[in-house]
Amino acid sequence: MRDTAVLGLSKSNITVLKEQLRVTRHRQDLGELSVIASAALAVITVSAPIC
Repeated sequence: MRDTAVLGLSKSNITVLKEQLRVTRHRQDLGELSVIASAALAVITVSAPIC
């Protein structure tokens, strides 16, 4: 039961991170975001566990 809850939470976190990445990439395309901030987000996204 607990493992199922953890898996559900992990999947939810991945969904949130993917949406944040999509929005961030859009902001970068519009020139609202620096390269350094994009790189920081990429590191965070890559280090997120994939279920």
